[in-house]
Amino acid sequence: MILITGASGNNGSEIIRILAQQGLHIRAMTRRQHDPTRTSESGIEFVTGDFDEAESIRRALDGLKQAFLVTPSSERVEEQQFNFVEAARAAAVRHLVYLSQLHAAKDSPVRFLRYHAVVEDTVNSSGMTFTHIRPNLFMQGLLAFVSTDDSNRNDH
Repeated sequence: MILITGASGNNGSEIIRILAQQGLHIRAMTRRQHDPTRTSESGIEFVTGDFDEAESIRRALDGLKQAFLVTPSSERVEEQQFNFVEAARAAAVRHLVYLSQLHAAKDSPVRFLRYHAVVEDTVNSSGMTFTHIRPNLFMQGLLAFVSTDDSNRNDH
């Protein structure tokens, strides 16, 4: 069984869909209690977890050997990810997949690139095997920059 954090988000829900199609057993972690009547996929166990509640993370990781880590972006994300990595190590998780960011670097002028680099180093030194996924952009992130004002269109 594989723990997928961010299970209700864009990345987590797509990862779950793909893994479920392959017949893999998944523990899907969400912040809100899951309504079991809203899913028809077999092999998916839903668990409520909060990155700020250590016990809920321990329960989510209990008995698992693989996990996928993504957290919502916030001012607490670095600490939340450190705590998750430590909890995964303590739970004897063997492999951690971490959704990082392209060009993550400790000396970056961009805050989220710095914290991704620091968390990657924490994962690297955890003793677990790991995979860092380093995307550049997600299309849905660009939608925030789309204007709904038609007066700016250049299609004359």
